[in-house]
Amino acid sequence: MPVRTDGKSVQMRVRDIDDATSVHITLSDIVREAIKEHGLEMDRLEQVEEYKREALEETERESEVYKRALLTAWRDGRVTATERFLVEELRKHLKIPEEQHRRLEAEIVRKLALDHMEFRRIYRTVLEVALADREIAGPEASILEGLRRVMRISRREHEELVKEVEIAICGPPGSERDLQRAALRLLKEQDAG
Repeated sequence: MPVRTDGKSVQMRVRDIDDATSVHITLSDIVREAIKEHGLEMDRLEQVEEYKREALEETERESEVYKRALLTAWRDGRVTATERFLVEELRKHLKIPEEQHRRLEAEIVRKLALDHMEFRRIYRTVLEVALADREIAGPEASILEGLRRVMRISRREHEELVKEVEIAICGPPGSERDLQRAALRLLKEQDAG
């Protein structure tokens, strides 16, 4: 096949092209360069490693841009139809393969789930402190509401956690009344006896 070198076209066998360069090039490199450049040029073949590195860096940059877009779409724990459409258009524009999209999205969802579990744990600990006196009042309520929003704890989750903490601190519902009744019964028995 013809290879341009020093301004001249030289006929070379494909298997000899790698030996003629100072870098290692593969058959894939040769075919890609021949198609991309509509022929082969020795100077360009000498720089094939640099071109591949630059292409890889560009792919990584595009992947990072796409990953940030996915993180933004998932930041509240769900993706709206509009966000899904915009992310899909960006994926097509950046030529991100569907498989890579699924892998990145699964990674993000897994990280968000772990973050959410950690947020729940921290929020529950704060609730335990707030409910130590068995009520949430005044500034505690405002602080908890702000924290709930920042940690993306839903109102339903908040209520569930409050119930869990109340049970942990006070025992199951009705147990305090049961204790009071038992104490009154003991007092009556002592007075009677």
